[in-house]
Amino acid sequence: MVTYGSYLPDSADLSKMAVAIALVDTVIALIAGLIIFAAVFSFNLEPGSGPTLIFQTLPTLLSKMAGGYFVGLIFFMLIAFTALNSAV
Repeated sequence: MVTYGSYLPDSADLSKMAVAIALVDTVIALIAGLIIFAAVFSFNLEPGSGPTLIFQTLPTLLSKMAGGYFVGLIFFMLIAFTALNSAV
C-alpha cells in the first residue's frame, strides 16, 4: 500500500477514491451475480454448488453464445491471470 500510495498526487482524496472503488466493485459484483444466477436457473443447474458454479454454468452459457469459444477462452485466461496476480 505504501508503494501504491507513493504514486498518488498530493491532491488525491483517498476517502472519495475508496468510496468510488467500493461502489463500482459492488455494482459489478451484483451484475455478475444476476447474470450467473439467471444462467443457472435457465439451465436447471444447482445454485448452491459454490465456487465450482463458474466452471459448470459459464461453459454451458458460453457454448450457446455466438463466438462463445473465444469469449470463454479470454474469460478463463483472465481468471487464471487474476488468480496468479492475487498469489503474488
